[in-house]
Amino acid sequence: MKRTIFAAIACVVIPAVALANSHPNLERGLVPESMMRMTGPDAINLFNGNLSISVPLSQTYPVSDTLSYSFALRYNSNVWDFLERWDPSDGVNLVQAHPAFFSNAGLGWSVSFGDLLPPGDPFFTGNPAFAWVYLAPDGSRHRFYSSLHEAEAPRGGLYTRDGSYLRLSFVGFDVDENPNKIEIEMPSGNVHTFELGAYDRWRLTRIEDRFGNFVSIHYSYPLKKEGMIWTITDSTNPDLENPRTHRLDFLRYDITSLVPRYRLTKMSLAAFDDSQACYNFEYAEETIPRSYKHEDGVMGYYVTVPLLQGVTFPDGTTDSCGFGGCSGCSTTDFTYNLTGDPAGLVETMRLPTGGVIDWQYGFYTFPS
Repeated sequence: MKRTIFAAIACVVIPAVALANSHPNLERGLVPESMMRMTGPDAINLFNGNLSISVPLSQTYPVSDTLSYSFALRYNSNVWDFLERWDPSDGVNLVQAHPAFFSNAGLGWSVSFGDLLPPGDPFFTGNPAFAWVYLAPDGSRHRFYSSLHEAEAPRGGLYTRDGSYLRLSFVGFDVDENPNKIEIEMPSGNVHTFELGAYDRWRLTRIEDRFGNFVSIHYSYPLKKEGMIWTITDSTNPDLENPRTHRLDFLRYDITSLVPRYRLTKMSLAAFDDSQACYNFEYAEETIPRSYKHEDGVMGYYVTVPLLQGVTFPDGTTDSCGFGGCSGCSTTDFTYNLTGDPAGLVETMRLPTGGVIDWQYGFYTFPS
């Protein structure tokens, strides 16, 4: 079985002022106010052509009636983050195309429960907006303002105005009164807690419902910070002596970037009967041309990026994490276009059943 889908890429000149905010042509994820074409595992934004893919990796883990979580691999074909550099020699701003800062499973791919981006230098924070921004698991960005509506006076805390109805509160401070702990309240009433960690990166450390049930995320950095481990537990075991535990292992792949770049290498998730389900992620390093919008020759017009080649899924046995591996494990494989413009976008996904989904891309120009 083979299914072909056409995805278009918007060809448009982005004005310099737009780089300070989330421009509709660059949006990722599921955008409520945009027309979306949704078929099976993928969705296409009919305005900007962004292709979103969601590959479930786990069952849903219930914690309470109001709190549950699961693991999913998500893709967005808007794989470039655009920043500007002032060129004093010519007196102009030059657009730079960077591989998406928060892709942690290869170019365009991520496994996430959400990130918090602070305002500041975008070359360090990966945030081109001069405001706090919540980066949702699907890749969409939600900017915070001092009030819920534009005409209102500030009421304490920060709010999104895009229909997501998120509220941000500063709940912890260091000795210099700089925030080091932030809570974001979701429309469900669940609270996501972010704390300032290594590399001055805000990390999600806890998700809690109104009744005290929680999911906890701990981060460690072995191999002199060349590796990163997420250890995720929850409150389903009342005595908390043997909590349900998951582990995600990452390796850093670009030591020159101001924003540390990691890629997911393996996952060990809690499974039935106190067993573990293991997943492995395979990559290939490829050199591809940057986006056609890239103007800064100092950076070069080509960049080497990791492309996710395949994910190995467990076969359901109790020893799938053992040294012997699992002969019955299934794989989902991906291929990419490596030349032309755009390059580095996913072209095919081969499912464990043998079925193939392929995507084709083309340019279109907005009328002016």
